[in-house]
Amino acid sequence: MRFHHCLGDGATALDALMSMSDEAAATEFSAGAIVAQQPVAPAKVQRQRCMWCKTVWAVLYFSVKFVGSVIRREPRTPLKNRWSQPSPTRSLACSDASELTVEQIKAVGRRVGATLNDVFLAALAGAIRCWLVERSGPQAISSPLMSVTCGMPVNARLPGEHYLGNKLGAYIIRLPVGMVDRNNRLRVISCRMRKIKQSPEALGSFKLSRLTKWIPRCCTRRIALCQTRRLSVVFTNVRGPETPLHLLGARVTDICGFVPPPPGVSFGLAVASYNGFVRLSVSGDAFHLGNSFA
Repeated sequence: MRFHHCLGDGATALDALMSMSDEAAATEFSAGAIVAQQPVAPAKVQRQRCMWCKTVWAVLYFSVKFVGSVIRREPRTPLKNRWSQPSPTRSLACSDASELTVEQIKAVGRRVGATLNDVFLAALAGAIRCWLVERSGPQAISSPLMSVTCGMPVNARLPGEHYLGNKLGAYIIRLPVGMVDRNNRLRVISCRMRKIKQSPEALGSFKLSRLTKWIPRCCTRRIALCQTRRLSVVFTNVRGPETPLHLLGARVTDICGFVPPPPGVSFGLAVASYNGFVRLSVSGDAFHLGNSFA
């Protein structure tokens, strides 16, 4: 069974899968329930004003970071291409879900207080470093401080909120590919991710994307291209059910995510967990990345 992104994001896909499973047959699925409008209480008005203030601050915060990412020059690597449209040579590769477990990945992060996403981002930075050196030689790493920009779609739903469709924010993080030591690389990424999570970046990016529907399409396209030109790689993580699911008695054996890199970006990594196991899927443009990727 396939679920396209035009219908919804990863959270929506998982909600749909779980609602159709045999395990959810005895429970009521309320993700798409329509709630009747209630009279607005004074306390609710106060919360709405507070939310408006948070939204304005979040949009300003992300706008400043977006302008900063546009001004900053991204290192010239094979991960970037000059064209705004992907070539027809896009490839997809998936790992074996039986090789990695969630507990194994978390155990690696516990040593330095890192999360599962931090471990994967550190591994991604190390893999990019090795690939650049193998492809172009040691001179491909211009400096020990060299970093590439990674875009991370994140769920923008509030705790307990059920929303059908695409409700995504974004994190922008610099991956330290110039670092040789893997432990230092993990510590740096973990520190950067903690700062990002404490900021209103995800909310600001989501609200700013909602504002673009009032902008002419030609301007929206230019804004999107301006942002993706400063990205070298895209990473996403979809957390699936921790227990196995069944559809009409047949067990769901595996869940595989897929992230299509935006225009101007040639590489994307998606992580999907299900029943305690992790599967990786890599999407890349073989025309720009070369035969080593294909």
